[in-house]
Amino acid sequence: TRAWRLVLMLLAVLALTSPAAAQDFPKFTGLVVDQANVLPADVKARIEARLQEVQQKTKRQLVVATLADLQDRPIDDYSLAMFRAWGMA
Repeated sequence: TRAWRLVLMLLAVLALTSPAAAQDFPKFTGLVVDQANVLPADVKARIEARLQEVQQKTKRQLVVATLADLQDRPIDDYSLAMFRAWGMA
């Protein structure tokens, strides 16, 4: 119906204009997300292996992320929004 289409269009506009949608977060690609490209491959592999061990032993997930840009946000705000976007918070 026309009312449902209007509601869906309104929800789409709200989703696209929300602060989280405006952020450009790196994709969650694994336990080490090196968006800033500062980790040599061997170092990244060692960190990933250690994080896998921690996850297996503790049943908790720890992620290391390097970022190229915080997009003018405090690191705690950015990281919380990023982890929410990744479905981790």
